[in-house]
Amino acid sequence: NAIHNIVLLARYSMEILFLKERGVDFVVLNGELSLENFVDTHKRIDDYCAANAGIKHLSIDLTHLTYVDSSGLGAFIRAKKMMSTRGAKFSLCGPSDQVLKVFHLGGFDKFFTIFPKRADVC
Repeated sequence: NAIHNIVLLARYSMEILFLKERGVDFVVLNGELSLENFVDTHKRIDDYCAANAGIKHLSIDLTHLTYVDSSGLGAFIRAKKMMSTRGAKFSLCGPSDQVLKVFHLGGFDKFFTIFPKRADVC
C-alpha cells in the first residue's frame, strides 16, 4: 500500500510516497527539499504519522532526493524528535554522495542513523 502526495511550490517540487515494508514505514522523497517546500513536506509527514499512530520505525528514503539545505535538515530533526517521543525508531536511508555531504558538513551524520539503502533498514 502506497500513498502519494505531490508538493509543487514555485520551481521546487517534491514528490512524497508513503509505504510500509517489513514493519517499517517509509517516506520516499523525490526532488529537492529546501526552504521553499520544507514546511509543506514536513506537514505531510506529520499528517501521515498522526494517521498511523502505531508506527514502530519511520525511515526517510533519500534515494531520489536531489538537494537538501539546512531547512530540510530541520524537517528531519523534527521527525526524529516526533518518533522519539512515541518510543519509535527513526532513520534515513539511501542518501546520494551530495546529500550525505550536507549531513557531514553539519555533523548530522552522527545525529541520525543512516543506512546506505532502503533494503538495509529492515
